[in-house]
Amino acid sequence: MHIPPPVYMFLAIIGMHYGAQFLPFLSFQFAEQFILSYALALFGIFILALTVLRYFRRRTTIQPNKLDQMSTLVTDGVNRYSRNPMYLAMLLLILSAGLYWGTFLVLIAAPAFVMVINKMQIEPEEEALEAIFGQDYLDYKQRVRRWM
Repeated sequence: MHIPPPVYMFLAIIGMHYGAQFLPFLSFQFAEQFILSYALALFGIFILALTVLRYFRRRTTIQPNKLDQMSTLVTDGVNRYSRNPMYLAMLLLILSAGLYWGTFLVLIAAPAFVMVINKMQIEPEEEALEAIFGQDYLDYKQRVRRWM
């Protein structure tokens, strides 16, 4: 069974939301907390929008469970800096939510998201992309880091 990556993101965010309510001793506050939270969210949304737009312009899939429909290896735009900009955007949204609610649970949710996405999504995707694009993907993998 394939679980879409946004589901993992929403589970992390929902967990932090309820954790912030029921575990108030794990909370924090500081002056620019909300401004920083909004900035992270906007940056995450910006990265996500740029990436989705780039994939649509290249007429290739953004669905990680349909890699066989990937027609183009996208290596420009945000993909020059991260091989997984959509997952990076989701991580920024998780960090933003944790900061917004001021919960130290973000220190569990964010690394857990990275570990799950690495294992459940990125590793299988990398194998598929290597099979589809061969040396071009291996060269890209050498030039660009997985997350950032």
